[in-house]
Amino acid sequence: MKIESIFSAVVLAGGKSSRFGSDKMVYKINGVLLIMHPLSVIKNIFSKIYISSNSERYLEFGYPIIKDIYSECGPLGAIYSTLKNIETDYLFVIAGDMPSITEDLCEPLLDEEFLKYDLVLYKTPDGVEPLFGWYSKNLVDLMKNSLEKGDYSMKKFIYSVDNSFFIKTNHRKVFQNINRLMDI
Repeated sequence: MKIESIFSAVVLAGGKSSRFGSDKMVYKINGVLLIMHPLSVIKNIFSKIYISSNSERYLEFGYPIIKDIYSECGPLGAIYSTLKNIETDYLFVIAGDMPSITEDLCEPLLDEEFLKYDLVLYKTPDGVEPLFGWYSKNLVDLMKNSLEKGDYSMKKFIYSVDNSFFIKTNHRKVFQNINRLMDI
């Protein structure tokens, strides 16, 4: 089975960048826009790629934009909205502000033996990494229930999923996201 036939991928780019002070996705690091890093990592793995954002400013990158069904709900709302709008059974998620992620980190998550689970994520000594891994369409109803209750916590949602798998790793720094200019 080809992974690309059952997976779509999304770059989460819908945050407000309030701590950063401007749209961090278009900030250049070493001459490259921040959003281009995750796009370059996943473009060689997945054929169906989307950007999750309530703004159309990212259309210039050539990928369809998926807007939130429930606004102001954070990453849980973005993942839910993307799962509702794709045709594949699985969604690979990568935050748009993780410049240290590599293709090599994607491969272990995509092992066919994990397809029996509803979500597969990395877990470091700091905890689960909710914005780099994949989610099954089987989770749509559970996500909708959380969103309708006003419970937007990714970690609470993840630990409510019975059928999940976490790949343990000590690589903390690669999952660091950019929230402030000083994080670069």
